[in-house]
Amino acid sequence: MMNTENMPPLITLAHLRKIVGPDILGRDKGLQLMQQHGFRLGRRYVLPRTKLEALLRGALPEQDNKNLDLRSLPLHR
Repeated sequence: MMNTENMPPLITLAHLRKIVGPDILGRDKGLQLMQQHGFRLGRRYVLPRTKLEALLRGALPEQDNKNLDLRSLPLHR
């Protein structure tokens, strides 16, 4: 799993797509994830780093994490 210690505490959608890979996580699915697990800060949705870590571990609750199991995907570094 990738090291998330050097990441900012809040992740934007653009940063999330760079981490996961834009070919793996599309804009619409990424926005859905941000709306479910993040919050709005001004006009943008942001995702707390702890939620990103849980997503990468596959530890988000099953009902909230439909079709978003990223554990088996090769992530961009």
